[in-house]
Amino acid sequence: MFSLILQSAKEYFWEYKRQHPNTEMVLLGESYGGYLASLFAAEYIFRKIIAISAFTSIAYQELFSSERSWLKDYLSENALDFYTLCRDNKVNTRTIFINGSRDSRVPYQQILALPFMKKFKVNILPGFTHRESGTRLEYVVSLIKQEL
Repeated sequence: MFSLILQSAKEYFWEYKRQHPNTEMVLLGESYGGYLASLFAAEYIFRKIIAISAFTSIAYQELFSSERSWLKDYLSENALDFYTLCRDNKVNTRTIFINGSRDSRVPYQQILALPFMKKFKVNILPGFTHRESGTRLEYVVSLIKQEL
């Protein structure tokens, strides 16, 4: 099911890009949506991908995240992650990660385990958690706007 959803989204975005060849697109995702957005880094569809509070490693999530039971029930055994794309040198799109230092759902340490690449950027926000509101949310939005 997971790969079918991802494949359908890829087909949709490729078709949109084909119909609008001069459009520069940025893909933004948060939490699980950020994980899904990061998988598009292997494609040449988007100018940039911004992933907020997104996990990059399924294995790390299974070991250290409070969301591990949900993850094991939902993802298929052959599901990809950003770590795998980096390891296999398949990251083709600039990808920006924004994570909080106090996020227990998606611990930022998994990002530190990624092989260094110029194709991605990491913003670890001190004291921030998985989802913010008020002035902290406004700060996250300002970071996103800077990247656009």
